[in-house]
Amino acid sequence: MVPDIETRLKAILRSLQEVIIPAIDPGKQLANDQANIVVGNLLMLLDQHDKQVHYELAEIRDYSALLKELIKELQGQLLDKEVLDAGKALLEATAPVVKINLPTYEKLSLQNRTLKECVDTLLRTVLTDGQQDEIAATRKVVMQYAERQLLRERAWLMKAGFELDTNQIPTLDALLTNVEI
Repeated sequence: MVPDIETRLKAILRSLQEVIIPAIDPGKQLANDQANIVVGNLLMLLDQHDKQVHYELAEIRDYSALLKELIKELQGQLLDKEVLDAGKALLEATAPVVKINLPTYEKLSLQNRTLKECVDTLLRTVLTDGQQDEIAATRKVVMQYAERQLLRERAWLMKAGFELDTNQIPTLDALLTNVEI
């Protein structure tokens, strides 16, 4: 299982606060100041990481509303029609995104944990009570899923430098946007 962003940020903070910062020579004020700036930024990231997508969506909604209002106000003015038409085209292209209503990260995470627990219960039941053909079929399905999951996790941790041949792993963007269910 890959540690989530919150867990990793907390581990970095703990290392900085309990090991690195105390080891900095007290006479090195600039180093201490910079280390504490890093701590402050990590604390902000810890607080904000799960809200980034919602923040972007809020801005898209607000700027779309602003653009729509400006176009309405400026329609018929002596402005470059191409600029207004480009704005209208952008509003049309952005309309589906404006309507997106994503659950919070916390709700998504809870849903994911609940699904994993249900799968775990089902697999334990099959292994305990299932017939050989059911167990074999289940094993095949689980192994197919495991290949995708491991590939996703390897891409997620690619920057850690553990992969010997990074060319064999698709990009994280490709794995997260090309969803097959």
